[in-house]
Amino acid sequence: MKSIFYFSSNKNKFCFFSNVVILSFLFVFFGSTTTNIVLASTEPQISVENVNSLALKSDGTVWAWGRNKSGQLGDGTNRSKNIPVQVSTLSDIIAIAVGRNHSLALKSDGTVFAWGNNIVGQLGDGSNKSSNEPVEVTGLSNVISIAAGVGKSFALKSDGTLWAWGFNGNGQLGDGTNTNRSEPVQVTGLNDIIDIAIGRYHSLALKSDGTIWAWGKNGSGQLGDGTNTNSNVPVQVKNLNLNVTPTPTVTVTPTPIPTP
Repeated sequence: MKSIFYFSSNKNKFCFFSNVVILSFLFVFFGSTTTNIVLASTEPQISVENVNSLALKSDGTVWAWGRNKSGQLGDGTNRSKNIPVQVSTLSDIIAIAVGRNHSLALKSDGTVFAWGNNIVGQLGDGSNKSSNEPVEVTGLSNVISIAAGVGKSFALKSDGTLWAWGFNGNGQLGDGTNTNRSEPVQVTGLNDIIDIAIGRYHSLALKSDGTIWAWGKNGSGQLGDGTNTNSNVPVQVKNLNLNVTPTPTVTVTPTPIPTP
């Protein structure tokens, strides 16, 4: 994996400004919510949710401001802040991701930390207790990228496997069940993953061979498998490969044979 940024298919912005990589994504309460995936980088980063903001400095510290009812600022309090405060106990952070009322941080050693709301296990520490300070996600190592969405979290490991935890009512964790998970579980049957995107109730993964796989809610056909049936395991999106360039059609016009 290269040390670059991958965004979800509904990416909003990607630009450099004063050496800051801007990572923005939109949460839509009614409808699909798409979340960006952030890969390890030494660049400073910023990330936003609808009521709080997060920033990663070049020294590896994380700063937060905004709403803090669920402890999503990670400063050890539940008081909202209108100026940045440092997220407690974190150092050597290389990537951040903001979900709905919880946040994730990836350390340079490949471990992941989470804080904020934990009612459906989205912090991944084996409990359902919210935390206003970072807690380590259980059992994860060699993580190279992270993503957070509405009540759920994802981590991509260096071996190309994908791990998920949190809300699973529509099978959006992809582990073959509809059971919420307070610790990471492997998304079933996927390997060689290079990118992911998270909707409100479904998820997508891009494999290195260019195929796209989807799981979760499918009432509007958002899994792209030709059905409207929910799936708690990944199904391949039909008729699409991002690595295949269509062969151009060549038209050959015969040269007329002169009449003797």
